[in-house]
Amino acid sequence: MMPSSSREDNIKIILPGSKSIINRILCMALYHNVDIMIKNFNLCYDVLEMLAIYDTLHIKYILKEDKLYIYKTEKTTSSDISISISESGTCLRFVLPYFAFVFPHKVVIKLGDRLSKRPISKLIDCLNGAGGDVIQNGNMIKITPPLPPLKEGGGSPPSLRGGRGGVDARGGSECYPVIIDSSESSQFLSSLMMLSTKKNIQIKVKNQIASVSYLKMTEDILNLFGFFILTPPLITTPNSIKITLDPDYSTICYFWLYSFLTKKQISVKKISNIYQPDYHFIDILKKIGFMFKENNTSIKLINTDDTIYPELHLNMSNMPDQIITLAFLALFLKNKTYISGCKTLYLKESNRIKGIIDNIKLLGSHAYYKKDILVITPLKNEPKKCRLKTYNDHRFALTFYILSQRFPYLQIDNFECAKKSLDLNTLKKIMTL
Repeated sequence: MMPSSSREDNIKIILPGSKSIINRILCMALYHNVDIMIKNFNLCYDVLEMLAIYDTLHIKYILKEDKLYIYKTEKTTSSDISISISESGTCLRFVLPYFAFVFPHKVVIKLGDRLSKRPISKLIDCLNGAGGDVIQNGNMIKITPPLPPLKEGGGSPPSLRGGRGGVDARGGSECYPVIIDSSESSQFLSSLMMLSTKKNIQIKVKNQIASVSYLKMTEDILNLFGFFILTPPLITTPNSIKITLDPDYSTICYFWLYSFLTKKQISVKKISNIYQPDYHFIDILKKIGFMFKENNTSIKLINTDDTIYPELHLNMSNMPDQIITLAFLALFLKNKTYISGCKTLYLKESNRIKGIIDNIKLLGSHAYYKKDILVITPLKNEPKKCRLKTYNDHRFALTFYILSQRFPYLQIDNFECAKKSLDLNTLKKIMTL
């Protein structure tokens, strides 16, 4: 069975910026009081969670069309606070070090049910090992500021424990090490990198880093604020920053699937430095036999009638967020697809292994998981009419939305959860082109 469409289109997709980049910028703005303008802003749920923290802290910002303006704040809230971070793991991981070592008051964070079960203990252990007071009890996290407070700049911070160690990134002052296991999430290490621009710490990493690409992304954000981790000394933080965001290549992958299913020719913006690992999903599509036409400014997927569709054996450990997209694309190939690098999927917004297998069965095909290999069997006919289950997971919702554009009889049980990664008005505007 081959995807088909009644007409050929040539569509240029203009997507809002990466929420991963946005939340790094918003976190850095907590540490450093700077006027910021962010263009190509993505008002998705993950970003709204961070802006809700701004509201609680009385940090002034204005949203205007696709731009966000953040203004210098003379004084944030001067009392203990209670905040809610429903299901945004990115937001939680980035702000924990800020509340543990910079914010001078007590904080209580209420978590959503799924988020409370996702990995965070390694970051909490790291912060407590450095002198923090962070306690998680079910869906509640309580943070008490350290006493005495950490010193600014050089010298030996009195509340950092673990002995002397090395030279920090800011030019030779003595500092104390903070040890983090970032094998589960590169966001753990990224959050400490941002803390290091405010507090005098040296970060030591044990075990393999989950994603080096995301650390390079964090380093780029630090550079915007005048901090050069690999090339000291510190440059003065600028008074104002203007940023035009790169498109979110994680979201673009759904539109590659859309192009494949409908044979509409999709083109997206190309940038010179790609640190978002999901950009390399196009390499997977090339292995399947798709062709891309690229120039200095754009990338276009070209569907051809002589696509090979070979049996695929793919390791997706460097971009696990795209396993859902790949699994449902694999239903329309000619041969089985074998996907490894899936072992962290049960820790995500849902148990994605179970969700993939259950929904593929609903569509009329078969998948199974054994010894970190997910095996997908292609559909023999068009998908069965069914109600697909999102498990309140945005990546299932967006993938199923794309499937429904080709097979409109498919239903989705909770499409609204897609707003975690993409503003739904933006999505619907794109799909009407």
